[in-house]
Amino acid sequence: MGVEDHELVHPDAISPTLRCPICTDVFEEPVSCSACQQVFCKTCIEHVLLTCKPACPTCRAPLTKSLQPNFLVRSLLNELHVRCVHPGCYWTGRLDERAAHGTHCLARHLLLMQEWKIQLENMRSVLVDGEKERSAMRRHIELLSSHKMQLEEEAKVQQLQLNAKQHMLDFKQQEVDELRCQIGQVMKQHHASHFQLHSLFPLLFLFLFVLHVWFFYDILPAVLGIRDCVLSTQVAYRGWS
Repeated sequence: MGVEDHELVHPDAISPTLRCPICTDVFEEPVSCSACQQVFCKTCIEHVLLTCKPACPTCRAPLTKSLQPNFLVRSLLNELHVRCVHPGCYWTGRLDERAAHGTHCLARHLLLMQEWKIQLENMRSVLVDGEKERSAMRRHIELLSSHKMQLEEEAKVQQLQLNAKQHMLDFKQQEVDELRCQIGQVMKQHHASHFQLHSLFPLLFLFLFVLHVWFFYDILPAVLGIRDCVLSTQVAYRGWS
């Protein structure tokens, strides 16, 4: 793209030889084709160089990236009467003086200030949104901290309950062990007494046998009145034997 007509003070007075055949605007950074010496805008011809087979739009000669600037055309362009490109500025002058004017152009500074103001507003909006997000994150962190403390307190209570239950289980286990020990002692005593009873069985049997003999041969005949008969029977039996 070259210098457009709205940037020129008298666009109708510009010679067609000062216009680019590609964009039809006044040349900007003019360069020449080495084959036909046709002049183009540097930006326009660089787009042609990006194609698969770059060639001059006028003579179709192959183009290379080493295009030579056309200083003659550039000197003619510097004499053109142009306007300031910034809205609200009414400066006019030579084309080669416009760059120096741009550093002091009030309209340009005003546009820059407006752009900076918009950027500052955007940054302020971003900062406000960031502060809102930080506040929300801070509240969320506080809620998480509160929930964490609550969980820690519940964990402590559960741990105390577990410790109390463990102490109770230990106490019950101790009672069970004591009962088991007492039962073992009782069983030992029971086995000892049972062994003593078994050792007394022969004596008891002998005592019962003697009592039985004494009863049947002494007490019972006397009660029945047949003691003398039993004695005579015993004497006769002895005589016979």
